[in-house]
Amino acid sequence: MDPLSDVLTLLSAKSYTTSGLRAPAGWGLHYPGFDGLKFFAVQEGSARFRADDSDEWITLRKGDGIILTRACSFSVTTSDGAVQAESNQTPFELREGLADYGGDALIMIAGKMEIDKTSASLLLSELPVVIRIFSDDDSTSVFTWIMNYIKTEKASQLPGSVVVTDYLMHLMMIEGIRRGVAQAVDTGQGWMKSFSDQRIARVLTAIHQRPGNNWRLPELAGIAGMSRAGFLRRFAQLTGTTPLKYLTEWRMHVASKALRTSSESVKAIGLSLGYGSESAFSTAFKRIYGCSPTEHRSLKHEST
Repeated sequence: MDPLSDVLTLLSAKSYTTSGLRAPAGWGLHYPGFDGLKFFAVQEGSARFRADDSDEWITLRKGDGIILTRACSFSVTTSDGAVQAESNQTPFELREGLADYGGDALIMIAGKMEIDKTSASLLLSELPVVIRIFSDDDSTSVFTWIMNYIKTEKASQLPGSVVVTDYLMHLMMIEGIRRGVAQAVDTGQGWMKSFSDQRIARVLTAIHQRPGNNWRLPELAGIAGMSRAGFLRRFAQLTGTTPLKYLTEWRMHVASKALRTSSESVKAIGLSLGYGSESAFSTAFKRIYGCSPTEHRSLKHEST
């Protein structure tokens, strides 16, 4: 897999919820934050969006969408509307799988994805809280296709439609995250900048695919096709760290997920990641997470 695909597996999506709404002109509600990923997009009409920690209202037209990567309360209105109430205190009727507030001036689809926040931190810490998706971007055709498919499935209410729409929403989330990653690369933010350099990306791919390998700097520099000095300089430039520190941190991310989602022994996990003894693995793990692997495993109930 490529580096981004490797990191995306850390999201460990645990559940999906697909929904949507119909609203009349002049409509607007305030929504609480969701402790996961939240997505919504305009199918018909136009809307305005504002996160509570921002003064900016973002106009969303047909085909435009937003992904929230962190818990963030927000407001959504029609283009001519104002916030009138809290969403959890406002009644609606369920019609064709959508929350109907009494009109068709605005039709939106929405979705939520519960994730393993501990494993996903490597990715989410590099992404903006609000990822914007605009329909005038050439690469948004996939969003239009998915939105139309979700609309058809929700209206049909055929057997299995819930499963189909949830998987489509997962695909929508992944496409949106790819957009956020592209924005991070373009703006030069964080270790994702390394995706723009094929030489360093090859090294990340090798580390991700074989985290238990006894990697040495000359070998990694050879994969990049660079001198050792040039490789170290470029790697630090793009990721803000050294190759061996990145290797250790990646190993610990993999270990964290294994500890909380499998019954594999601490010793076996450590050996699979290149540590010759359980004590060496435990020392490295505690340096990153501040607790022992056994203590970290107690978090398992929060991730299942």
